[in-house]
Amino acid sequence: MAENIMTGYPSIDRPWLNYYSKDAITKDIPETKLYDYISECNKGYEGNLCITYWGKKITYKVFFREIDKVAKSFIALGVKTGDVVSIVAPTTPESIYCVYALNRLGAIANLIDPRLSEENIREKITYSKYIIALDLIYKKMRSAINESQVVVFFSIAESFPGYMKILYKMKGNSEYDKKAVIGWKAFIESGNRVVDVIDVPYQKNEVVVMVSTSGTTGKSKLAQLTNDNINAVAWQYEYAGYGKHYGETFLNIMPLFLAYGFVSGIHMPLALGFKIVIIPQRDLSQMAKYILKYKPQAYLDVPNGMASVISDKRMKNNTDLSFIQHIGVGGDTLEITLEQQCNEFLKKHNYATKLQKGYGMTEIASAAVINVSDSCNTLGSVGIPFVKTNAKIVNPETHEELGYNEVGELCLAGPGVFAGYLNDEEATKAEMEVDENGVRWLYTGDLFLMNENGELFFKERIKTMFIRPDGHNNHPHIINELIQKHPAVKAACTVGVKSPYHATGKYPKTVIILQEAFKGKECAIQRELEKMCLSEFSQRDIPYWYEFVDEFPYTPNGKVDYRALENKGIEQAKVAEGAVF
Repeated sequence: MAENIMTGYPSIDRPWLNYYSKDAITKDIPETKLYDYISECNKGYEGNLCITYWGKKITYKVFFREIDKVAKSFIALGVKTGDVVSIVAPTTPESIYCVYALNRLGAIANLIDPRLSEENIREKITYSKYIIALDLIYKKMRSAINESQVVVFFSIAESFPGYMKILYKMKGNSEYDKKAVIGWKAFIESGNRVVDVIDVPYQKNEVVVMVSTSGTTGKSKLAQLTNDNINAVAWQYEYAGYGKHYGETFLNIMPLFLAYGFVSGIHMPLALGFKIVIIPQRDLSQMAKYILKYKPQAYLDVPNGMASVISDKRMKNNTDLSFIQHIGVGGDTLEITLEQQCNEFLKKHNYATKLQKGYGMTEIASAAVINVSDSCNTLGSVGIPFVKTNAKIVNPETHEELGYNEVGELCLAGPGVFAGYLNDEEATKAEMEVDENGVRWLYTGDLFLMNENGELFFKERIKTMFIRPDGHNNHPHIINELIQKHPAVKAACTVGVKSPYHATGKYPKTVIILQEAFKGKECAIQRELEKMCLSEFSQRDIPYWYEFVDEFPYTPNGKVDYRALENKGIEQAKVAEGAVF
């Protein structure tokens, strides 16, 4: 346990260590490759199930054997150490095999969302001579690639059970000309002439995976992750209350091409010995169905996924969820009202703890903060830093470290901090700072406060703040926190929209989802909200428009799409009484 000597500065005190065991604090994270890490973690358990995919059951023994086949096929294709191979695909056994096979060869897996436009895909595969892609996007890929690029296409049915694969083929779902391109079967057969795979040794800080940032508030960039980054997250999950789970079930709904999806949704559960149930095309409205069907001991979700679960009619009053040990929620802001509803729901359905929340970002390899136990799970907090992760709150302008319960920018340091953005040193330097001790600090761009226990409370993204035409700063989180106290409000999101009366500057628009019982009473609710805001805020801080919607727009990554709310403008909004332009 950490000594309780407080200086008033979180990065020195590290009060969160009081929630970790001495073993967790003193042990070192293994320095090894991704493939070797999960192989070592599952020694003696090779007969256990590793993946379930549309009813097809794959043991760890078969899993490692298939990775070996794919590695040989990459060698036959010409892939060499240091090559960037783009994988434009959802989560399937084949896409997972590819990542670990490339890791054995010292090549880099560039994980790309297949739903992106042709133009976006073309931009992201620029760095690759070799590409693995889903056959359903053949036409898009054919237009995106150049003559020097080699593409292997595979079907989502490659690992279907026999009868399902036959039915799938009968429907003629594949779009590509099998005579003109390399298919998965031919790719695997090409590896038969390769005698053995010679694994490239581990190198510290070697980039092994690239994933695109979410681009929620700006242009998406390619973040480079190392063996050390990804293994550190999996290892720290184990010592954050997860432990090993040999033979137990992990439900995966997060796509492979997200850091959250691959690191926390694939590599972490494999390192902990789980059997992963893969849902390749997530439908958050079906989360209750997945949970009741597969009865997972753990799964990760986003806030709107949890909202779907607790409102689903399939979750009857007597539905027992005691089989679940870990429900982790992250990826976007969890409103306090929803968190309270989730906790009430989970308690009613025999879940043993409060909802477990977390925080992370692509640049920290998906996760850095977690609720280790109910003792550090205060309402509204996202938890405490991982055991090997340091954190501080700084003044966004001066970068001076602040004390407890002061709002500032969250900075993180530790083994999860990424290697940088690909070919963008300027953007990397803008988010990184090396202190006098040589420690690399990542500036998250998010405003937090930390209490004396080390719990972190999210306030807002710095980039969502905006300036009015008169130069006054508006902070959306302050508006949202007040409005969400109204019993009729289910969720609120405030954004800055361009002033219709000035050349520069923005005014606040608050977009609101009402509780079901209050729908149809928007005018009366707006008047009450206007009074609330005027009683608490100066005239320059009140929402100037209110817009009522059934749901927020979301990015493909499951986050609220702030830019969509901003770009929508004020056409559907009603001006607030008291707004002075």
